[in-house]
Amino acid sequence: MIKSIVTDMKQLKQPCIEINLETEQELLKTIIKDLEDTLAYNGRGIGLAANQIGYQYKIAIIRGKFGDVNLINPKMIEKGESITFLEGCLSLPGIKATTDRYNSITIDNNGKVEEYREVIGIIIQHELDHCNSMLITDRKRRSR
Repeated sequence: MIKSIVTDMKQLKQPCIEINLETEQELLKTIIKDLEDTLAYNGRGIGLAANQIGYQYKIAIIRGKFGDVNLINPKMIEKGESITFLEGCLSLPGIKATTDRYNSITIDNNGKVEEYREVIGIIIQHELDHCNSMLITDRKRRSR
């Protein structure tokens, strides 16, 4: 089902919880389908997190030329060198921020250890931030 993208900062900053895969499989399927439908309908954007469509769960998807990834209860466990990156967000229309990210990351994605590099890794870091109730405005690089 196509959902509205949440733009309210207070709602986006509400804590997200892990989904219980033993008892909430049907809910997980619903959230993934709603994320896919909403991202496709929107016509722009590469990734979308559950809290961007009103579900406060640590779930996100990436779809497109950089690959298709489902993030379920993800946690970053290793990181590479720091880099800067200019990024936007579907929940913050018209806002761009130069952020500090990592050129490679290793994540625990629901018990599977996965490594990502370059742009797909940066996109995943953006979605990990949503799962942890952070926005690009929280990561905006400060002048030194």
